[in-house]
Amino acid sequence: MKQNLLLFTVGYVVALIMIALASVGIHWAERETIVRQEQNAQLINIAGRQRMLSQRIVALDLLLRNTEPRTAAHTRLESSLQEAVNLMSDSHRRLTQGDLVIPETAPLYAAVEQLYFDASRLDYRVKAFLSDVMPSPGRITTASPDQSQTLAEQAELLLPDLNNAVSLYEQNARAEIHRIENFTQAGVLFILGLLLAEALLIFRPLGKRLHGAEAHLQAIAATDSLTGCHNRRGLMSAAKSSLAYFSRHRREVATIVFDIDHFKKVNDTYGHGTGDEVIKFVVDRALASIRASDIMGRIGGEEFVIFCPDTNHEQAGVVAEKIRKVIESTPYRDGPLDIRVTCSFGVFAYQPDKNSDPAWFIERADEALYAAKRAGRNRVRFTDLQLGGALQLPESAAA
Repeated sequence: MKQNLLLFTVGYVVALIMIALASVGIHWAERETIVRQEQNAQLINIAGRQRMLSQRIVALDLLLRNTEPRTAAHTRLESSLQEAVNLMSDSHRRLTQGDLVIPETAPLYAAVEQLYFDASRLDYRVKAFLSDVMPSPGRITTASPDQSQTLAEQAELLLPDLNNAVSLYEQNARAEIHRIENFTQAGVLFILGLLLAEALLIFRPLGKRLHGAEAHLQAIAATDSLTGCHNRRGLMSAAKSSLAYFSRHRREVATIVFDIDHFKKVNDTYGHGTGDEVIKFVVDRALASIRASDIMGRIGGEEFVIFCPDTNHEQAGVVAEKIRKVIESTPYRDGPLDIRVTCSFGVFAYQPDKNSDPAWFIERADEALYAAKRAGRNRVRFTDLQLGGALQLPESAAA
């Protein structure tokens, strides 16, 4: 039992640890999703801005070439073009070499690498485009209109691949969300599976054991430890249910109360140990003489009660007489001991109502028991409410 409880405890603790780890994993995944989506949003924003910057550079370059040099307008355009070139160059560096490079674990890492460095060579073409705009550090080109046209064509050719870069970053973001969702769903299913396993493998068996232990304790609380029949508490509970049932069906219930004659003499002469054995001897013979549906209990030291459902007083008298004769005709023997045992019986039968109390039935049968003792013991008497008092069992019923 202790080993089983230890196994239940260990299993429960292990399951709790696994649930905690799974919860931490799900929390980490959600946190990682937030961080990665912030990065992906920045990536998509910067990659999308590269498209706009390429077009802005071409437009500023064209305006600059058509503006009179060394004028205020020329200076402003040159400054704006320089800012645009610097921003596009810095953004491209971050996307390909800096903090915005997507990790190798990203779902579309290979596709992005291929776009920038392999098939499309977007990295080289962006650098070439920026180099044509600014051939030397700190100096914006002032080439001919033909060169400006070439720059516009370069930008036009860049646009599809810049658009592809944005699309790849968006797809990568969606793929990462989907991957984290799958991980989270797997974690939730894992936790649910653990909870189900706990319920089936730990709580269900434990619940059965607890239910069995509770039933065992209730049985112990309702059982006389010496004889194994009902004690007073168990007898009253079982009898109350029986009386309620037969009250609804308008049938009689008989009560037999009996005790062992001169039992104190047995204890004084042979000792309490022998007295206990005599009590068990009497109970064994009484139980062997009644039906399975009858309810027997020990309510005192040597006093017993039997509730006989669906039994009138004559039938109950026959049962009582049968028990009396069996006990009288079979002495208790233990080695050299040969003890003659007799019992006196009181019988009462009545149709219970919905408020009937088992104690009232016992009191009525007890009145007949005292009548049997006054008449000399080792006999059966019954109480009839209509006739009043305790009466002797008719000879025809006792036969």
